[in-house]
Amino acid sequence: MSMAHTLLRHHVVNNIAVSADGQHMYVSLWLYYPITTVGGWAEIYLGFKWGTLVHCTKPGTPDYECTLVEDHMAMPNGITLSADGTLLYVACMSDVHVYDVNSGDGTLTFAREVHVANTSTMDNLSLDPVSGDVITASHPKIMKIAAHTKSAEDLAPTQIIRIFDPALRGEPLSGPASSEEIFHDGDVLPCGTGAVLAYGRYFIGPLFSKGVLVCPDPSSSADVE
Repeated sequence: MSMAHTLLRHHVVNNIAVSADGQHMYVSLWLYYPITTVGGWAEIYLGFKWGTLVHCTKPGTPDYECTLVEDHMAMPNGITLSADGTLLYVACMSDVHVYDVNSGDGTLTFAREVHVANTSTMDNLSLDPVSGDVITASHPKIMKIAAHTKSAEDLAPTQIIRIFDPALRGEPLSGPASSEEIFHDGDVLPCGTGAVLAYGRYFIGPLFSKGVLVCPDPSSSADVE
């Protein structure tokens, strides 16, 4: 079946997270205007707040329902649930919006915003399976992507950032909320769009190129030979 709810049709679906019981789906949507238009470019490169976050219950069944959680968001992109399912994280350019997930009906309540320093636009999110930290592939120089689409010689860097679990949970920190784990100027793999941490390695997928970049986790003592 196709889920063609009005709230899922006015924008482009960017990312989806589904609860462990399959009863709740959370959707980040962007590009109110097509990407090839002035409006689309304004949303991506100028951060116009036209994105939305939608919560759908009973996804994949005829009885599904969708509700608008938040609108006027700055390019909502990556979205993931915490390992225990109590928090939802949504990447909005250089900020992560954190929501408390109601254990009864799956509804969301905005909890906090965590700023991620030294980057421009975060892309997909994933979890460190051990620490619960959020891992994001990010675009530190968003305008470089536009140049790279016109010429492969204009490199767009790949940046991998770790956002610490205590910061996302609103707990006190003795240091910054995030750290840069990997930075490539794009000569190996430009425009990294997603990163997964597993077995002491980062597996990084690109936006345009073919292949997957595999890098050791600089904070891991695991054997990655």
